[in-house]
Formats: sequence, structure tokens, C-alpha cells
Amino acid sequence: MLEAFYEQLSRSQNTEIKETAISMLISYSINRKDFSKAEELINTLPSSSIDKEERIAVLYTEQGKFLDALKIWEHRILDSITEIQTALMNMLDIAVKEERIEDADFYADVYEQASKLFYVTPWIPYHAKVSLSVIKKDKKECLAALKSTLAAMREKWRPKENPLYKHLDSSETNILSERILAMLQEDFLLSNVTSLSHISKGIYP
Repeated sequence: MLEAFYEQLSRSQNTEIKETAISMLISYSINRKDFSKAEELINTLPSSSIDKEERIAVLYTEQGKFLDALKIWEHRILDSITEIQTALMNMLDIAVKEERIEDADFYADVYEQASKLFYVTPWIPYHAKVSLSVIKKDKKECLAALKSTLAAMREKWRPKENPLYKHLDSSETNILSERILAMLQEDFLLSNVTSLSHISKGIYP
């Protein structure tokens, strides 16, 4: 009875009501193993509405397509930590502009901890501290952060060895790391207060 009600609502002219009703119908279809109907309904959703990718992943799981579902969730985790990193860097930038240096240091620490927790490319966790040390014109702090970055960039990112990302392809990421490492090594030999700013801009445009 409720499903018939949602069928009616799915034809509503109100976009929010329509998409919520379709979401409920997708759940009903998956629960009764009508996967073709569920997929048909998912494809009626615009990409900007209810999480289409999430619905597909749930559908794949119910169909026993575990590898396809895992690939979606693994990419979701990597995308999510990237969004968190972006938010923290923007919060750090605002804190600096407002001269809240203690808060900026805190954001840089959280950035490093979160990046390590989610096993991203080894050198990425030091991004915030390198950038902040350049803003603060703290040569000693910047050199320490750069040394950590250089050491980490010598490590290959091997996502397939980690349960979080074992189905992702790391080849492009490692190629990028190797290119940036070569650039950093060249600049690092010439490091001084001026070149520190150059290095930071070179890594993080």
C-alpha cells in the first residue's frame, strides 16, 4: 500500500517530493530483489539529487556484485578524505588571515593526522605544515616539514596492500609523486628563505 503511495508521489511536480519518493521505491525494489527495476529507478535520478552512486553501490551489494560495490566505496573514502583536506586547508587559510595562528597550527595537525589515518599518498600529510610554515616565514619549521615530505615521497603508495583501497589503481599517483620528488630535490639543494616560498608554490599551486 505504501509503495503505491510512493508511486503516486514519484510523479509529483515538486522535485524534492518526487526524488524522495523515488528513493523509497528504489529501496522497495532492492528489498524484493527486483534489481532491474531498482536500476531503472536509479537512472531516473539526476546526478545532483539523492546520492545516485550510493544507491548503485547498495544495488551491486544486493546483487552479489561485491567487487563493483567495493570499488565505489573505496573511491568514496578517497574522495571524502580529499574533501576533508580541502576544508581544513581553507580553514587554515582563514585562520591565518584572521591572525589565529594557534588555530592554523591545529588545522595543520588535524590535516596530517587525518591524512595518515586514511592512508593517502605518503607525502600528502605534510602539505599543510609546509604551506603554513612558508606563510609564517619559519625557515626551520619549513625545512623540517620538507624533509618529512622528501622522505615520504621516496615511498611508493601501495593502496592494494591496504584494505581501504585494495581495488584502486596507484600507477598514476606514483608517477606524479616521482615527478614532484625530482623537482623538490632540485629546489631543496638551493633552499633558503626565498626558495622556500618557491618550493611551496611549486608543489601546491
